[in-house]
Amino acid sequence: MIWETVLYTAIALFSTVAGALTGMGGGVIMKPVMDSAGRLDAQSIGLLTSVTVLLMAVVSVVRQSRKAKRAAPAESGESDGADGISESDGADESGGVGESGGADGISESGGVAESNGVGESGESGVVSLRWGKAVPLGAGAAAGGVAGQFLLDLIVRGASNGTVRIAQNAVLGGIVFLIFVYMTVKHRLRRAGLKHGAFYGLAGVVLGLLSAFLGIGGGPMNVALLILLFGMNTKTAVLHSLVVILFSQTAKLTVMAAAGTFALLARGVYLVLPFMAAAGVAGAFLGSLLSKRMSQRGVDIAFNAVQVVVFGLCVFNIVQSLYV
Repeated sequence: MIWETVLYTAIALFSTVAGALTGMGGGVIMKPVMDSAGRLDAQSIGLLTSVTVLLMAVVSVVRQSRKAKRAAPAESGESDGADGISESDGADESGGVGESGGADGISESGGVAESNGVGESGESGVVSLRWGKAVPLGAGAAAGGVAGQFLLDLIVRGASNGTVRIAQNAVLGGIVFLIFVYMTVKHRLRRAGLKHGAFYGLAGVVLGLLSAFLGIGGGPMNVALLILLFGMNTKTAVLHSLVVILFSQTAKLTVMAAAGTFALLARGVYLVLPFMAAAGVAGAFLGSLLSKRMSQRGVDIAFNAVQVVVFGLCVFNIVQSLYV
């Protein structure tokens, strides 16, 4: 089990460094890499990636809350924490602890980012979590998280692990392809600018379902959809994407616990878990530091390279599951 612990800890560290460096998101990278290792079943991988992503999201929330408290005295006429959690310099979406992206987030300097430190009002400064958006988004993400885990359980009970792997990698590969299309045509797309809370709830359901089914935070998928549907700027979308991750992954893990899935997993999975989680947080910090030292062109090249690698891994996993 020592070899497996070293292997999956290294995967978590590599994935989150690459995710924070490029803005692609650590969870999006981690999932297909762990599948390609071929040593764990879908439920075990889902537990490891979900806990790692959730922990990084919690770290990000704590970090941004502290920033909000420090920024509050400088905001005239505003009380401490009046609008909830705030972000001042590019919090990442899923535990991304640095300013230029994170474990499952969007890079402010590359990736799906469309702005550079611009607040919701169009000025540089603090971006606040808007409860009118966050509450239905979070409720929808929780419902989607439950549905996503139920869907995964249903497929696991009725199909082989290879079939589950094919389904998950096909969905993830499709998401990566859509991200590529979005990056290509985003400047020509018109944002819908939806306002009603029901639309936020529906978006949360869709994102939460995909997030829980795949065991990823959501990465660029969350931010891209929030930008397109609701006209958010990147920093606001990144912050609200944290809500999706927290609620969807908590719901997923709750369903797993209630269904007795934890008891069915091998003991070795729980030995690996703390090392992966610690490596994920460390990788997010390290990737953020490296990103600050890279040129914009370097980040763009790395982002495109990671897209190709992740899509290639998804295809490899599907082919391997079909013929091996």
